Amino acid sequence: MSFHPKSVFFLVACAILPVWTAYHILLNHRVARRIGLPIVISPISELNPLWILCRTHLTPYLVRLPIGLGDFTRYSYLGWQWADKNGMHARFGDAFTIVSPEECQIIVADRKAAEILLARRKDFLKWPKLYDLLSVFGANVNTVDGEDWQRHRKITTPPFNERNRSLVWDESLGQAKEMLETWTSTATEGTNRIVEDTHSLSLHVLSAAGFGKSYSFHSAELNTPEEGHDLSLLTAMRTFLEHIFTSSFITLTGLPPSLLPKKMAAFGIALTDFRLYMKEMVARELRNFDEGDLHGQANLMSAMIRASKEAEKDMSHHHLSNTGSRRGLTIDEIYGNLFIYHIAGFETTAAALANSIANMIAHPQYQDWIGEEIDEVFGDSTDLQYEEAYPKLKKCLAVMHETLRLWAPLNGFHRWTGDEYQTLQVGKRELVVPPRTTVVVNNAALQVKEEFWGADALEWRPNHWIERPVSSPVFSSPSSLSLANEIFRHPVPEGVYTPWLAGPRVCPGKKFSQVELVAVLATLFRQHRAKPVLETGEENTQARTRITHLVEDSHMVLAIVMKHPERMRVQWKEKVEAGLKW
Repeated sequence: MSFHPKSVFFLVACAILPVWTAYHILLNHRVARRIGLPIVISPISELNPLWILCRTHLTPYLVRLPIGLGDFTRYSYLGWQWADKNGMHARFGDAFTIVSPEECQIIVADRKAAEILLARRKDFLKWPKLYDLLSVFGANVNTVDGEDWQRHRKITTPPFNERNRSLVWDESLGQAKEMLETWTSTATEGTNRIVEDTHSLSLHVLSAAGFGKSYSFHSAELNTPEEGHDLSLLTAMRTFLEHIFTSSFITLTGLPPSLLPKKMAAFGIALTDFRLYMKEMVARELRNFDEGDLHGQANLMSAMIRASKEAEKDMSHHHLSNTGSRRGLTIDEIYGNLFIYHIAGFETTAAALANSIANMIAHPQYQDWIGEEIDEVFGDSTDLQYEEAYPKLKKCLAVMHETLRLWAPLNGFHRWTGDEYQTLQVGKRELVVPPRTTVVVNNAALQVKEEFWGADALEWRPNHWIERPVSSPVFSSPSSLSLANEIFRHPVPEGVYTPWLAGPRVCPGKKFSQVELVAVLATLFRQHRAKPVLETGEENTQARTRITHLVEDSHMVLAIVMKHPERMRVQWKEKVEAGLKW
């Protein structure tokens, strides 16, 4: 009997893999024992490419294995912390070590330790295995450390200024009005496109505030490729950003789209087109600068390119060498940072917006709660400028914060010790963390711990974030005076609530996302109210419970998103009419 060479190779690989896995788990287990924390074992790393592709198909079978052999599926994928909440820490304590064939990974849900980890950027570096995937177009502020990070930060932070936020505000108001017109036109059948449409809105705002390209929400231009392109800018952006890990794989392999499977080839075309659009827009902006346009537009690309050019001019003026933190960005670094702006500002903000709206529908008392404030701020005005309205919309901001507490876009902040030993205080213990060890801040657990948030930590309650005059009940009809006296506050200590990270590497686009979401919520709930369309035999309370279950049935993609958003059908009406009938 003869065997085909490929069959022999497959059989040998199947025999060697378990041995290799067991051997490396044993080696890493010895390292973990010296750390001294409780240990759990995973036979596979969360970034294993085959596991990423097959996990959702294999998990239903693996969890049925006897004596807990399939338990590793709970903590062996990126973002597992959101589904687990505080479960693993309730069992193993504020810190424990996951041992896989690839490494030891310390998971931390201790407030002070988390604060220290995120503050000590020179000791606890970005995890290269994860962040190298985000260097698709070039190094960027999210992937570099040391002096390079200082240089990137110096140039990429100033574009997030009040001028840009005003642009975000105006664009968000306009997009939200057009989106709401679409939803209210569906009459009694309602709309089940809330997630899809909020993704579109977020992408449109990002296009305008990021690249200076503004489109109507319904514009036919959205799907019209520019000359020399296969896809429109927004189509290329959306396809690419929604499949970033596939796109990263295409980039790393270097394969042309024509040699890829059909589905992956579509992502490859989007990647190629998105890169070409960026090159054209950056070239145009550089040309404008060279021709004497020193101020440019309010969008992020224009501001970043000018900040980079100013850094180069400053370096030349002071006769500095082309090294260190004072030089500008290379062309590839400009592309890299434009990319990270968009990946950070698209799916994360869109998911936060969709989840906020879903929770407002499931908890209708909060629609009137923010509506009172919106009425007070806007009055009879058609629109208000960003500087006048945004600071007063504290309850809209509270809705966003509470949503991000329970549906944080990123779950698990990975840091790495590099080639050095580091110490870390966890509770009363000082840990000695070995070189090449990953330490993960479990923000998802910290944001639901009862010791900080109370016995109802898993309930969505935006009024956590608003401090009212002592005499005012939470859901009273407040006077203008009591609304003015309300204060937006963080109800927990530093290090507990970190959806935008914390410390020196806090997200520079934090307020960008806040302005966008507040503007959209203020537009949607200023004159309208929303309720779920009832299914056969269903009552209002049952429908709201169903919406709650839909938003809780989420999973990690680029952010925490609903698995079945199409099942959420919602009816929007003007609030006077809604008040009479609902």
